[in-house]
Amino acid sequence: MKKEKVLDRKDFQLNDLPVNRKSLFKDILKNQFFNIIILGVYFLVGLLPLILFRYYNLIIVGNIIKENSSSIKEELLSSGLNYGIFSLFGIVFFGLVLSGILRIYKKMCFSEGYFIGADFIEGIRENIKDFLFISLIYGLINLLIECAKMYFLMSNSFVYYLLSVVNYVIIFPYIIVAFTMSTIYSDSIFKKMFKALQVFLKNLPIMLLITLIIEAPLLVLLLSNTFIQLFYPMIYSFIYLPTSALVSRLLLNYVFDKNINKYYFPELVNKGLYKKA
Repeated sequence: MKKEKVLDRKDFQLNDLPVNRKSLFKDILKNQFFNIIILGVYFLVGLLPLILFRYYNLIIVGNIIKENSSSIKEELLSSGLNYGIFSLFGIVFFGLVLSGILRIYKKMCFSEGYFIGADFIEGIRENIKDFLFISLIYGLINLLIECAKMYFLMSNSFVYYLLSVVNYVIIFPYIIVAFTMSTIYSDSIFKKMFKALQVFLKNLPIMLLITLIIEAPLLVLLLSNTFIQLFYPMIYSFIYLPTSALVSRLLLNYVFDKNINKYYFPELVNKGLYKKA
């Protein structure tokens, strides 16, 4: 008679289940690493237009400054306007892709089953209206900031960099909170954006941490090297961004638990974590 295989207790134990978000992060990386790589491909596809628009604009701005013509200010303003408009379309496209990506991260962090292709499409279907609205708002703000940056580029470098800080350290992280909330809650988009602003302002230290996690590697782009300016953002999008987005999502779930879920949605508190009896 064939002897039945006895499972080793090391194969699975309740103690192995994630009881906090740090252990959940490790568990996801260990068991879903291939899916993280696929999400890297999605991020790269979604960001590729913006990466190419940015690189092309750097070439244009560099040529304008090099020529130093009498109409340099007007040419820089025109460049900023064109880049802002192209970026607007790129941001909206990325918002479309992100609407599918963030549904998968929601499933991952809630320890729910998913099919990466099917859930990506479903995420676009269920989130597209909110994400396109938020993307359009941010794209228009970015357009204004890019025009203002080109106006101050030659006359006031402090204001130029200050505008970049406002965009990437304040406005962009807030937009990330609004995007993430849109995948969880079913309120109107205006209510979600207002609540996202409240959550953002109330949790500034964690928001700063999330900003550093996502954006700190991009400081390499301060180096004026052609290879870095073109290919580094692609490497960042494919390799680094999927993991940093996972960390950020787990941190935001903690923030939502503390500020929203414990008051209005107790069933979502610590969702995805193993609760010991």
